[in-house]
Amino acid sequence: MSEPLRVLLLDEAESRLAVREMLAGAEGIELVDSPPGTFSLKAIGEMAHRIDCVLAGHHPSTIDAGAVLREVRDGGLGLPVIVFTADGDPRPAVELLKAGASEYLIKGAVSGEALARSVRSTVRVHRAEMAAAAARANVLAANRARDEAVALLDTLVGGAPVGIAFFDTELRYVRVNRELARINGVSVEAHLGKTVAELLPHMNPQVMIDLGEVLRSGVPVVNIDVTGETPADPGAAHDWIVSYYPVRSAGGETLGVGATVIDITDRKRHQRELAQAKEAAEAANRSKDQFLAVLSHELRTPLTPVLMAVQAMQEDGVPEELRGMLAMIRRNVELEARLIDDLLDLTRIAKGKLQLHLEMIDAHDLITSALEICRGEIEHKGLVVNVELTARRHVVYADSARLQQVFWNLINNAVKFTPAGGALTIRSHDEEERLVAEVSDSGIGIDADTLPRIFDAFEQGEGTITRRFGGLGLGLAICRALMRMHWGQIHASSAGKGKGATFTIKLAGHAPATVVRGAPVVTAAKTAQPRVKAGAVPASAAAAAAPDRTPCRVLMVDDHEDTRAAMKKLLERSGYHVTTADSVQGAIAGAAGELPIDILISDIGLPDGSGLEIMRHFRHRGGGGQPVRGIALSGFGMEEDIRRSREAGFEHHLTKPVTFDRLRAALKQIEAAEK
Repeated sequence: MSEPLRVLLLDEAESRLAVREMLAGAEGIELVDSPPGTFSLKAIGEMAHRIDCVLAGHHPSTIDAGAVLREVRDGGLGLPVIVFTADGDPRPAVELLKAGASEYLIKGAVSGEALARSVRSTVRVHRAEMAAAAARANVLAANRARDEAVALLDTLVGGAPVGIAFFDTELRYVRVNRELARINGVSVEAHLGKTVAELLPHMNPQVMIDLGEVLRSGVPVVNIDVTGETPADPGAAHDWIVSYYPVRSAGGETLGVGATVIDITDRKRHQRELAQAKEAAEAANRSKDQFLAVLSHELRTPLTPVLMAVQAMQEDGVPEELRGMLAMIRRNVELEARLIDDLLDLTRIAKGKLQLHLEMIDAHDLITSALEICRGEIEHKGLVVNVELTARRHVVYADSARLQQVFWNLINNAVKFTPAGGALTIRSHDEEERLVAEVSDSGIGIDADTLPRIFDAFEQGEGTITRRFGGLGLGLAICRALMRMHWGQIHASSAGKGKGATFTIKLAGHAPATVVRGAPVVTAAKTAQPRVKAGAVPASAAAAAAPDRTPCRVLMVDDHEDTRAAMKKLLERSGYHVTTADSVQGAIAGAAGELPIDILISDIGLPDGSGLEIMRHFRHRGGGGQPVRGIALSGFGMEEDIRRSREAGFEHHLTKPVTFDRLRAALKQIEAAEK
């Protein structure tokens, strides 16, 4: 059974009783009085949600039906109002109907049944009108939402920075945005109804094939590269990234294919330009590396005969007044070589091309060796040296040659910057799992402003220091880089000018458990046999051979005439039988006519090839007898140069300038190994 219609009755008390009597038997109608003792319009608003219709009397002196209609209308209550009054004057009836009354009924002219029918009809019609109004509102809202969505879609698609198109089932353009029209060089309107092949005859035909495959299979094709020509830029190939998607209706019907197009022509061009620039930069780097290698060779080569001539004169015996001058010449030539080494080391470190050969080594031995190298200058300046090597954990995981280079730099600096009669202290101690080594001096000290920059390349404090003490200010920068490559630390401290300085390094006794990004490139030492670095020969090698021996036959190859002459003289003085050559062909041809040679000493860079070719020739020639042993003597001292020398068969690679003592030590080591 349906709910009864609730009708709010607004009238004078006597009239309300009469209406109740009229509707007493009316089925499905329930009269609701306004709150007792009041005829306020507020009652309508308070009860609107509980009533279906208002039945209002019209008594200008007590109840104004016009006011009721205004309250219902202005309050947006959405209730039908029936005016039921005894006033038969048509004028108020017309006004009230215009004001919104659903009906105007006159008491006495309407029966209770007619009043009930009027109420039911009024409510039914009102509900129908409200439903229709709601439906119209929904339609309007839906249309407005659709229009907004279309407008938004048009804005997004039309203004998108990528080309967008929609093709129908015949693969003809149905919708195109402005960006695609710009890419294709054809107006939006000119696209419509045409296929890609018709619109763009020079486009890659694969486009139509891919569109057809997406339409047939319903599988998207995304992010593919397309190259072709368009009227936008006739005769020029352009590059795009395109994607094709099947478009379906809500019911699953295939409507066509959607496409997105991104112009990457500029990006591709920039990539090509970047690749070309990278290739050019790499070529420039290779040229620079080659230039540095050649420069190093050319700078080092003339120094070797100078050193050997000085040594020959020293061994011949010279007047006392010349000995100091010869020692001075030798020191300065060796300093020149050290400057060249520093420049090349810094270049290799900066480019990440310096490799470490790590093994467990005794740091105390390296400190002692570095101290011995500086012994001559220490004695010359009359310095007092205090050595306190007390660390128990002095075996560290490091590159022997490079760590000794660090110790030598620190000790050499201490000697250089300490006045005659000063003092040096070299200490070591343990700090947890690390070795700590310190080099202290009583020299010129470091001021507070310079201290933070002391490890920067080319930094030597005030400019006068460079002029007073020489050097380029690279040693400490190289030390810091080498310590970082060993996962170690280096620190400088000084109380100020004239108060000396202390340099402290800290090294772990093992490799770190985790190697972080940016760690050095390393290779482990493969054998326990001492590894000879460029220009480094074990000091004990000189004493390794017995004094009585048959003279060795040496083939000495160098295109530098002065080097060849000085070396031949010193080798013959030392008891060697020496044959010389100045080229690859000369060495091979000359050796063929002589007795078999025992040792080859050869430059690497020769006018007609490389000393490596000579070494390979002797290694691979047939016949019995002892194999030819080799010493490479070259101005090329990069790690790669040393590696190639070893691969060719040379046992030592000595980097010019070479003193005869170092060459003689290498020869003695080879002779000792043959016994």
